[in-house]
Amino acid sequence: MLGAPMRIDRDAFLLLTAALAACHAQHADATHASAVPKASTAPAAIDPAKLCDELATANLAEADRAAGHCEGGQPGSYQLTGDVPTAHAAALYAAADGSFPCMSGSGGAWGMAASHFAISAPATESGPQCGWEAQVRVLYRSARGERFELPLHPRVDFGDPGELDFRGLFDFDGDGRSEALVMERPGGYGSCGPKSRLLLLQATATGIRDYPVGQSFTATVDADGDGRPDLVDDHYYASADPYGGLCGDATLYGPPLLLHSLPDGTFSLDDAVTRGWARAQCPTKPADPLENVPCARIWGATEAEIVDAATRASAGVPPQDVEYSLAIVRGFAVIAPPFKPLSIDTPPPLPKPKPKTP
Repeated sequence: MLGAPMRIDRDAFLLLTAALAACHAQHADATHASAVPKASTAPAAIDPAKLCDELATANLAEADRAAGHCEGGQPGSYQLTGDVPTAHAAALYAAADGSFPCMSGSGGAWGMAASHFAISAPATESGPQCGWEAQVRVLYRSARGERFELPLHPRVDFGDPGELDFRGLFDFDGDGRSEALVMERPGGYGSCGPKSRLLLLQATATGIRDYPVGQSFTATVDADGDGRPDLVDDHYYASADPYGGLCGDATLYGPPLLLHSLPDGTFSLDDAVTRGWARAQCPTKPADPLENVPCARIWGATEAEIVDAATRASAGVPPQDVEYSLAIVRGFAVIAPPFKPLSIDTPPPLPKPKPKTP
């Protein structure tokens, strides 16, 4: 016997079908979402070389916006030199010829950013000269998109604007941002103006600052061939010349000392490498400490021994010459080496420089 026909509630059936379809759609969406990887929100790394290209383009655009006017000299005075179109062309040329340098390296780029170009004719020693000036900043940009700036003195087209030259990049502290070795010549007039100086600049979360070397330095060298730039202090041994010089007080200098770069980002004045460097400057102990006072100190002569030898050697010499010589000797003799004397434990020689590949 056939059973009685099943009665289906049409509205309830449609409601159940819709619910099942919705559940299936949610499951399919969830499965699809888990199968497709989400796009990364981290910014893509920037090619450091492109950072310099971008900076050059920006500097050129700023120079192209240079504006201003140049007034002529007063009657009876120097006449105006140059004109606005020539000054504008000079600004464009400066932006393209390396006057605002940039250097790219591992992790980012260092450069000079120029802005607010203006044309004017200030009074100079030879009269008013129509030229350009611009505000400049040392700029660091990392491949991660970080940007740090340090304002500098304005650069100008009249007088001596000075120069800033990036000598090399190296990540001394291992934070992924290269430090910049920068030679700065402040500029000025004549041979007695400010002297050039070597800087080591560091980009930190709070901006650009001098790297904490802990000791003055004047040059770089890779003394031990490990690929890390070491620093050199040519002015560690210094003694004033009582007779002075063309620009006032003069200074005499002894052999340079080494600041050895260590893997932890610090610099050492007292280890086998720095002592080996000193030995290269002073290979043997001077038989007479007065022949080379700094080298005598490096090899263990004391200040008292050196001054005593100088006093005995000056017997019979005119008093004015004695005081001149003793002043220089005392100036050097008072400076002790930053490491134990070489006579205690002569360090091995430094490794020979690797031949340069053609």
